[in-house]
Amino acid sequence: QAEAIREENQVYADAVTEAKSGNIPRNRGKLQEQVIALTANNADLSKRLTKSMDETLEYARKSEALQKEKDNNSHYTNVGRELARTNPTEYWRIVHGKPKTIGNFFDSVLSFFTPDVVRQVPRLQQIEAEIEEERKKQEKLNNTNNYKK
Repeated sequence: QAEAIREENQVYADAVTEAKSGNIPRNRGKLQEQVIALTANNADLSKRLTKSMDETLEYARKSEALQKEKDNNSHYTNVGRELARTNPTEYWRIVHGKPKTIGNFFDSVLSFFTPDVVRQVPRLQQIEAEIEEERKKQEKLNNTNNYKK
């Protein structure tokens, strides 16, 4: 039975070979064999082409997904760089530190929106107040020294 199937398939394989070489038979039976073989061959090629196109589309989809992921990662990298540039203290705390309480966590989140310069204003005011106190002390000392003379 396997031999009969092989012989039948060989007939169609020979018909395809003849058609590819340009031999067109004059015998109606041979012509039918050639048409059947070419139709089967065409169907096989169509299936393979469809499979190949599906694979190509799948690769294109994967490529688009990878590109989107790359763009997102690039965005996150830029955000990290900007944070490191504008708020290095908070950047260090996020990257290297571990918030130990929920309050610290919310302080970290709030500090995203508060540049270092704004947070340094109270410290600057404190320094200015200390300088003013020192100046007043010096004035009192100078006034006291002036009375003693």
